[in-house]
Amino acid sequence: MLVIKRLFLALAAVGLAATIVIAAPVINEQTFAAEGANMSASQAAQLETKLMASANDLASRVKLLGYYTNKTYDSTFSLARQRHGLWVIEHRPDCATAGLPYTQFDPVLDGQVYQKAKNLWLKNIKAKPKSAPTLANAALFFMQTDETLAEQILLKAATADPKSPAGPRRLGELYLRQSSERLDAGRSKLAAKALVQFEKALKLTPQCVGRFHMLTGCASAAFESGDMKKAGTYSNELLVMAEKFGGDLSYGDAVHRVNLVRGRVALRAGDVHKAKACLIAAGSTPGSTEIQTVGPGMELARELLAKGERDVVLQYLDLCEGLWEIGRADIESWKKTIGEGKTPDFGS
Repeated sequence: MLVIKRLFLALAAVGLAATIVIAAPVINEQTFAAEGANMSASQAAQLETKLMASANDLASRVKLLGYYTNKTYDSTFSLARQRHGLWVIEHRPDCATAGLPYTQFDPVLDGQVYQKAKNLWLKNIKAKPKSAPTLANAALFFMQTDETLAEQILLKAATADPKSPAGPRRLGELYLRQSSERLDAGRSKLAAKALVQFEKALKLTPQCVGRFHMLTGCASAAFESGDMKKAGTYSNELLVMAEKFGGDLSYGDAVHRVNLVRGRVALRAGDVHKAKACLIAAGSTPGSTEIQTVGPGMELARELLAKGERDVVLQYLDLCEGLWEIGRADIESWKKTIGEGKTPDFGS
């Protein structure tokens, strides 16, 4: 369960409107991390040398974090990621990267480094009690092991800076995740709490990429809370905005998830034809790191199967084979089961 929570949190964090300010221009940290992931060993070595002369060069550190994170199977690279991650937490706890997967540590996998990071975050909370971005990043860290503390920190963040969307957005993510783990009546209640927080954050976010990233959570929370009207409204707004952000790292995942929500809303209204079209649209996404890692959403496919719509689900699974390479064996197994007239177990 800990690993699942850690992954959920990491993926949620990737959707942030991540920016840092260096001199005058605003720079997208996700772009730097993506560039770093594709660097060569010699380029990484050059950046390490550069940091020896300019330790505060955050852009270079973000690139190196992107480079090392993709190679954590090597212990040397894993240690390098930990070193740079700890530096960011200690010196720039308010920056977006401090809340991205690159600086998240696991109490089991990272051992003493996790403890060091934990101590740094506790220190940051005391040193910067009114910095909403710092508190929000700290809460993300503690969501792994102490959801109660994380919630307390986020409530403090919302009070510390009422004009910042950081606190309510993270609260929305926390409540929505908690909702996904419930199968009783508490599921919709938590989703409703998540929606309240997402909408607070949305009001504080202008018509920019930050709003685009947030609309997916709004649509999902609205649907899970039972508000089909809002789920449809937020889904439609996201699709309109998506035309402007086709190159964004979160584009593929956002379009995938929001089409699944639209399809489920359509099913609730009895429009099976639209639901089938939304399922195909979800499978036609250009893909994303999230889908590659945890796989495509199967909720709408499961619901359409229950209505006997096997052909469209098979088409969707064909599309998903190109999005989820590590899960192709599962997809083939599901297709075989459907071909036999049965309903497969898609898992969580």
